[in-house]
Amino acid sequence: MKIIEIGTGYTRIPPIIGAATEVVVHNLIKSFHANNIDVELVDITFNNNDENTFLNGIKVNYIALPAFLSRIDDKAVIHVLRRVLYSLKTALFLKKYLRCFDEKLVLHFHNQFNFIFYYFLNYKVKKNVLVMYTVHSPSWSLNNKISNKLLFEKIALLKSDIIITLTDQIKEMIGASLKIRADKMYPIPNGVDINTYYPIPEFKKENLLLSVGSVCRRKNQLNTIKIIKDFLVNNDYEYVFIGKIIDDKYFIEIQNYIDINNLGAHVKYGGEIKPGNELNIWYNKSKLYVSNSKSEAFSLVVLEALSAGVPVVLSEDFERSLSKFKNVYDFLRITDDNNMVNEVYKIVNSSKYKILCSECRNFINANYSWQKIAQEHLNIMRSD
Repeated sequence: MKIIEIGTGYTRIPPIIGAATEVVVHNLIKSFHANNIDVELVDITFNNNDENTFLNGIKVNYIALPAFLSRIDDKAVIHVLRRVLYSLKTALFLKKYLRCFDEKLVLHFHNQFNFIFYYFLNYKVKKNVLVMYTVHSPSWSLNNKISNKLLFEKIALLKSDIIITLTDQIKEMIGASLKIRADKMYPIPNGVDINTYYPIPEFKKENLLLSVGSVCRRKNQLNTIKIIKDFLVNNDYEYVFIGKIIDDKYFIEIQNYIDINNLGAHVKYGGEIKPGNELNIWYNKSKLYVSNSKSEAFSLVVLEALSAGVPVVLSEDFERSLSKFKNVYDFLRITDDNNMVNEVYKIVNSSKYKILCSECRNFINANYSWQKIAQEHLNIMRSD
């Protein structure tokens, strides 16, 4: 059996920015390779002479695009052109690949545009090809009408052989919305790179509450600030939010609120941090991870924080975005807005704080390493 993981084309793998789906793909291919599974990657490049066709021993099939399409900060014309051209060229590459491969082949898609071009160019799929699609969009975790922006993803879900959902709740939503058989869908959570995100013993915790994620209304950083501002001022704490600004107007609202309420010494934007060692340092400096996000698919940063030994407090809205995988609620505090400050206060001042930090790390080691999550994927691929 060979597995081909298909990068989304948003940014190259391994990502140098906080691109969650690319982090997932990178860790899956590393874990498959470590399990001696024959795996290849399809990924984007902007260098027609790219000779680096292996990534840590894994073959990479690069899809070359013109350099002017490399601007990931452009969400308009450049973004659409990159998505369309990458998806088209990927579909043509896979069409050619399938012609000369007769063993069992698993194509694992993570993006609706990549799938839709593949499907319409390869609708007569060979019997040896198993098509798997993982749902990463947080919109499926909402209990309301599914956005028209997910039209292509609906097609992907209907036409795939196997669907991976990140939570039970997303599986139920898709089943109810699209009438897809339950035995076609498998809830598997994301994992975390336990060798990258880990407790650093020599680091002393600071009076710091941390939040990581794109700066936008869905992530709800402003409401978090409003809820905890008195705690920050009265207890001499800082709240630092880290992530790419994808809503400039919303960021300006946050800055205005900070200025009006004289919170400059207690609330700071930490910029966009590259995944890996630098981000792990931020986790290790923090007493607590706090998020009031309105919706998630399955938050990688929550797992990263726990893996680094940082307790986590989340809002009620986060709860429907998490499944009760392996007693995860034992290590998270889910609370409404009115009680969030009380939960924060209780944890950071607990006499058992260090024990809780150690338990968070042990819990992740036992249940959420990428090796364990990748094995769950392999079990499904082999049984189908």
